[in-house]
Amino acid sequence: MLGVFGCSQEDDYENEDDCFLISGIPIMGIDSPANGRINEIINIEVALSFPSRCASFNGFNDTIDGNIVTIKAKPVELCRTDNTCATIILTIVDYEFIATEPGIYTLNFIDSDDISTVKVTIE
Repeated sequence: MLGVFGCSQEDDYENEDDCFLISGIPIMGIDSPANGRINEIINIEVALSFPSRCASFNGFNDTIDGNIVTIKAKPVELCRTDNTCATIILTIVDYEFIATEPGIYTLNFIDSDDISTVKVTIE
């Protein structure tokens, strides 16, 4: 789970050791439609929790195996220079899913502690 970090996006970092990557960003919730159409973008809202002012969302990595999609947030770089990261914020980001075949798809969103599963029927 995320703790208190000291960092600021505005600072110039003279020492690379002050910055590090954190993975397994906690997923606080997922809002997904239950249905979609072939070759159309399905926007799935994902609520993530991480320190404010010192990190930004870098997107998702996903792997597809048939109708099972495994999704993880890309690691976030945090830089420790002061205590501006003490506040944990909830950030809503979109995961865009496009299916090229009809069927029921299982989307597994993985963080450091849990797997959140969404099923989407594609017609």
